[in-house]
Amino acid sequence: IGTAANGWEDEDEIDMFTSDYVNYSLTNQFLNSGPLRFRQNNNWDVNWGGESFPSGNVIFYGPDLIIPYPAYFDIYFNRLTGEYNFDCVADCPLLISMVGSALNGWEEDLDMQTEDGEFYVLSDIYFSNGEAKFRQDHNWMVNWGNNTFPNGTATIDGPNIPVTEGHYNVTFNRVT
Repeated sequence: IGTAANGWEDEDEIDMFTSDYVNYSLTNQFLNSGPLRFRQNNNWDVNWGGESFPSGNVIFYGPDLIIPYPAYFDIYFNRLTGEYNFDCVADCPLLISMVGSALNGWEEDLDMQTEDGEFYVLSDIYFSNGEAKFRQDHNWMVNWGNNTFPNGTATIDGPNIPVTEGHYNVTFNRVT
């Protein structure tokens, strides 16, 4: 249930399929970008959220799971272990994220949201003093940086972006 599915009302909920009441799945399910939660029996008494995409472990009453882009997904969820996975199967844009000492460190990506696979955004994100970079698919093979802040044009394999502490809205155009 959630904005990424059909909305937050009970009638908006999309039921997942199971044969053992532990492992649940949906195949080729379209999701919009935005928040999403797993919940049991169409009721808020038992619900889960998560902090990472496309896979991880949900937390009972945890934060909303954020779907960063609209696409079709195969979705898997284990209600006992909390493990989940979203496999993009159609209309999959490139995954662009930010990483760096100004965020959660150099190995923990913060996924950006996109509607078109070209223009990516992060809204109201706290940065500490430090450095950051944009990267594709959580991998250093394709990354962008520049030594200017708060605006500039990032270049492939460019230097780390120096960041001053504060809350920021970040935009990145993958093409330009």
